[in-house]
Amino acid sequence: MAKARLRRVAAWAESRLGRETKRERLLVSDNKPQSIHDMANYIFSEAVKRANADQFDEAVGVYNNIIDLARAVPVAYSQRGRCHWEMRRWFQAKQDFEESIRLDPKNDDYAWTLGLINLQLNRFKEGWAGYERRWGSKVFKSPRISTSKPQWTLGSDAKKVLVWCEQGIGDQIIYSSLLPELKKHVEEVTVMIDARLSLPLSRAMPQIKFIHHDARVKMDEHDAHIPIASLGSYFINSLNDIPAKAARNYMQADPKRVNKIKRELGIKDGDIVIGLSWASTASAIGKHKSCALKDMEPILAWGKERGYKFLSLQYGIPQEEMSAYPEIMFVKDVDMFFDIDGVCAAIQLCDRIVSVSNASVHMAGAMGKPVYLLDANKLWYWYNRIGFESLWYPSLKIYPRDNMTAPWDKQIKRIVEDFNRTEFKQPTFVFFHVGDDIFQPQKMVSSIRATNPKANIIMCTDTETPHLLGVDRRHEAPADRKRLMISRLAGFATLGLEEPAIYLDTDMLVNDEIDPVAILGDKDAVFCRREFDRDLNINTEINGVSMPEYEGKTLDQVYPFIACATVTRDHKPWVKMLELLTFLDPKFQIWYGDQEAIKLYATMNPEGTAGMGESVYGCLPEMINPETPPKIVHFKGPDRKKLFEAS
Repeated sequence: MAKARLRRVAAWAESRLGRETKRERLLVSDNKPQSIHDMANYIFSEAVKRANADQFDEAVGVYNNIIDLARAVPVAYSQRGRCHWEMRRWFQAKQDFEESIRLDPKNDDYAWTLGLINLQLNRFKEGWAGYERRWGSKVFKSPRISTSKPQWTLGSDAKKVLVWCEQGIGDQIIYSSLLPELKKHVEEVTVMIDARLSLPLSRAMPQIKFIHHDARVKMDEHDAHIPIASLGSYFINSLNDIPAKAARNYMQADPKRVNKIKRELGIKDGDIVIGLSWASTASAIGKHKSCALKDMEPILAWGKERGYKFLSLQYGIPQEEMSAYPEIMFVKDVDMFFDIDGVCAAIQLCDRIVSVSNASVHMAGAMGKPVYLLDANKLWYWYNRIGFESLWYPSLKIYPRDNMTAPWDKQIKRIVEDFNRTEFKQPTFVFFHVGDDIFQPQKMVSSIRATNPKANIIMCTDTETPHLLGVDRRHEAPADRKRLMISRLAGFATLGLEEPAIYLDTDMLVNDEIDPVAILGDKDAVFCRREFDRDLNINTEINGVSMPEYEGKTLDQVYPFIACATVTRDHKPWVKMLELLTFLDPKFQIWYGDQEAIKLYATMNPEGTAGMGESVYGCLPEMINPETPPKIVHFKGPDRKKLFEAS
């Protein structure tokens, strides 16, 4: 019976593996048959070969067969999950690792990987729990410090905390964004960091002490310790926590080195410089994250036509590869691997940076430089985003690869299209205002011009309203001042823009550069997601409008989106929202109508819409965090009048 079963399995393996398999490799002899266990091992080795050759879908097919043959094989589920992950099938990968852990709950490698997947899916509570099991994983290589001191936890009475580094340069940079948040809870923070990072980090964060990662430390001078990546588990428990608690612009270049490199390269004031980096040297995943310099030729051609300059930010450059592209400058006296302070100075000279996921991207993002990231779907934090704009680095726009075996041409094409669309100009702002009181809208226009000096500012209004200084274009249309909601949507719809733009209320002040293209990603419209006062009951009697149908409902239940800031790809969402409003109770044409229309539009178009946090794009004055100032402030809180007078 055993021989007969093995022969059936042999025949099954030949058909399922999709290739001829010699029976003698499966059955040694009639007198000495292999076991089912050996058979499974052989088939498993075939799957591993295919996965290692980047034939992920073929490998999934073989793993399916192994699971059909013997379901209680946790490694088959985990390996199939890794293949699904490479092909961007996140939820299938998650299910496979959950099954692996069910079968082998003590396996820290499975738990850590599932943690990474949950973080990628923005499931932070489950993600950090799995992430903390990295120390037991056989593939996690960072060493732990040896100390009898307790590990710091949020709410502990420790006053002096030692943070110690782990993982690579990029990981240390991104988690360093949480150091100012830690400093709010303790008196003194000392950070053991990769020696190459200490200067640019300490310039931007003088309140924190940075020492080299290999320094001798007297542990009796500290009350507690914590590995730097574990800070995330205490401070980042939702997407909203990232813009609220992760610092921005927390690395800084040496101005003297910036000027020195600028002179050496002959860069003049007014020159546009595009930084390029195309390879990662990460031992396990560097090959998949990298592209060839040849892949970037469309970007080079686009820039050369306009007389722009290119600067290499790549380390470990093969001379034969660079010699084919003489238009790319490189800094001769900066070692791009060891001299991180010099790399930061080179990055500071760049107006835009195009790069694959490597340390240069993290440096540029931490410095607030505009980055166009070619993402290989490998790292979880690139999926903590609004549209395709990173929440960890708001100046970074993500161009994800379709899957791990796909070419980069589609992403390169999109970058060139975005370059053509913006040409390094600031975005389009649109607002609606009618009436003689122009104090608030004038303040808003002035704030836009101060932070986005080349912005295209459009005012939708009627013929009687005074003109505002700084407005580039007036779009005049009949407006019923007693029905402001429908007049506002009609103004935006009839404006007929065919380009991305951000549409603002007039009681807003813009505090930073705004990039509608990055906010949108692949969406048609992105609305301001309510974050404050969500649990307050809605006012059902306002400006003469009665809404008894919402009695006892909270603001978040009725209006999860706020109309104060909206980004659309073109005018079409406004046309649809205007149409929706005309079918609603006429009372909504007076008040709350824009929020009604936004709610309906988002419900009807879940795939084409997304939300952006109120704490970033419409923050109330009393809710501002000085450590992470919002991009836009919305003055409808108790300090509104005072703040307007002060500004």
